[in-house]
Amino acid sequence: MYFKPLNGFLVALALSACTTPGKVQDIETKGFQAKGNASSGKIGINEKDQVVIRENTSAQDDLAVLDIANTHLRDEVDRDLHDLKNCETQLNDPRLGGNGQATASHDIEELKNDPEIKQQMGRDEDGELRVVREQSFEERLKSEKKYQATLKRMKKLATEQKDSCQRRLAVAREKQGLPGQPYKATGYFTKDGTWVETQRGENSLDDAFEIRAKAKSKSSSGNE
Repeated sequence: MYFKPLNGFLVALALSACTTPGKVQDIETKGFQAKGNASSGKIGINEKDQVVIRENTSAQDDLAVLDIANTHLRDEVDRDLHDLKNCETQLNDPRLGGNGQATASHDIEELKNDPEIKQQMGRDEDGELRVVREQSFEERLKSEKKYQATLKRMKKLATEQKDSCQRRLAVAREKQGLPGQPYKATGYFTKDGTWVETQRGENSLDDAFEIRAKAKSKSSSGNE
């Protein structure tokens, strides 16, 4: 299965076509008359007598929120893709009627396109050798917003495909005499609180067939 690369917090920077890209501009905020609150900011009248919803945050906070949200989203996508790959691998197993082909990997590294980082090495004012790295804050913010939108679409797609695969896997397992869902560990606690495992849980398809075989053998021995 192949994933095509899938193709937002306002920052107090105003840019115009006739100025240097990324150059900080002066913004008039004192003329705003707040009249109420909304979930996304304050409702009020701006300098042009327009009723608007305005969010006024620091540039640092804006980027920090995006970074945290994107890290959380990426972890969710990674988990879904891991579960999807595991599901596809089992579904392709000949023991479940699969073709035995290798499962394609799903790499989300290529989804992010960070702005260029410029590096300079030299002496500072105190004569110390320094390496200075710099990238456009505006372009980094745009990049993180675009990355977030991409991750949200990827999350939706990965979840849909994972759920679909797991439904098909359940059917394929049942056709081979396995439960639709993986075997769970079973056991009991003794009076002193010690856990005694009577059947280990399933961690792979090999485990599933081994557990099934032991259950059949035990059942056959009990009927003799």
